[in-house]
Amino acid sequence: MYANRAWLADQQTHIEQGPQRHTPPAPSPGVVYDVSSSYLEGRCNALADWGYNRNGKRAKRHIVIGVLCDTAGRPLSVEVFRGNTADMATVAPQIKKVAERCGAQHVTFVGGRGMIIHAQKEELAAHGMRYITALATPHIAH
Repeated sequence: MYANRAWLADQQTHIEQGPQRHTPPAPSPGVVYDVSSSYLEGRCNALADWGYNRNGKRAKRHIVIGVLCDTAGRPLSVEVFRGNTADMATVAPQIKKVAERCGAQHVTFVGGRGMIIHAQKEELAAHGMRYITALATPHIAH
């Protein structure tokens, strides 16, 4: 099982790029990104950690899962982060994926509330990308 998992990890970029070769480009470029979490019962997961748990399982360690999709809802990438990773900290790797792997330019990045704030806005602008997000009240003035 560990050998298969290692092979999948080594092949992730190739696997994720496979479906896009057969998919026509979307008429209006955009990506949708969201995160979720999953709690774990076992103790042997290197990414399991304490942090904000969306499942209400406060006594369990969990992992954070980021899913990047195209505007038609087709998954482009799935990435698993340590359980104590803040949502906003998962955004930069996704911007890098969109810019480098997908070769996308002038993309509108859609992310959840509190996921795209100051540093993420600057990173998106540096790659020529726009964003759509729901902002929390304290962030509206910025």
